[in-house]
Amino acid sequence: MRFILGITILLAGCRNECQQLCLDMADYAESDCEKPFPDNQVKACQDKYASAVEQTLEACETYRPTLKEEWTCDDIKQYFD
Repeated sequence: MRFILGITILLAGCRNECQQLCLDMADYAESDCEKPFPDNQVKACQDKYASAVEQTLEACETYRPTLKEEWTCDDIKQYFD
């Protein structure tokens, strides 16, 4: 029984590339741009990509490392206003 509970907890912490990108965007908005990224928006983003298809996951994997190079703080403000 403990084994199943442990696996469930571990799996809950696993995120795909797109879900991690949601968190990266939130971190960037808050730390670099001083723009709060509401928890409900993070959750909505992660829910949207919970079942992402392979092509979408590959795009997120490619885009994640370049987030700060591709988005400016002005982009963040426009996106969330």
